[in-house]
Amino acid sequence: YVVDPNQRLVLYRKLAAARTEDELYEVSDELRDRYGELPSPAKLLLDVMKLRVCMKALRIEALEFDGHNLVFSFPADTKVSPEHILSLLNNAKKYRFSPDYRLSVRVGRLAANELLTAAKKELQAFCGL
Repeated sequence: YVVDPNQRLVLYRKLAAARTEDELYEVSDELRDRYGELPSPAKLLLDVMKLRVCMKALRIEALEFDGHNLVFSFPADTKVSPEHILSLLNNAKKYRFSPDYRLSVRVGRLAANELLTAAKKELQAFCGL
C-alpha cells in the first residue's frame, strides 16, 4: 500500500505515537489522501491501534490471545477498578483472575476480525461504555 519504506516507517511512527482515536483518524485521513482507499490490512492495523490507544488510556499493559482466551495484564496503577474486575469474576466460566494481575476471558477459537471485536467489547466494558 505504501511502497516507499521510509514513508511507511514515518506512518508507523505516527500510528505508534497516537494517544487518541482522533489522532489515529488524522493518520487514516492522511493515508487516504495520499494513497487512496485503505486496503484490508491497513484497516486491520488501524483497528489494532485503536485497541492500543484504549489500553494505554486504561493503563493495561498487554493483551494476548492464547488460542482460546484473551488475557489482559494489569499493572498496579490501572484505571480499571478492582470492583469491576471482581464483578466479572461472578461469571467463573468466562473470567479468571490470576495472582499476577492477569484477567483471562474465555472466548474460544475466533477469526481475526472476531477476535478484534471481542477485545474491543471487553475494553469498552472496562471503560464503562
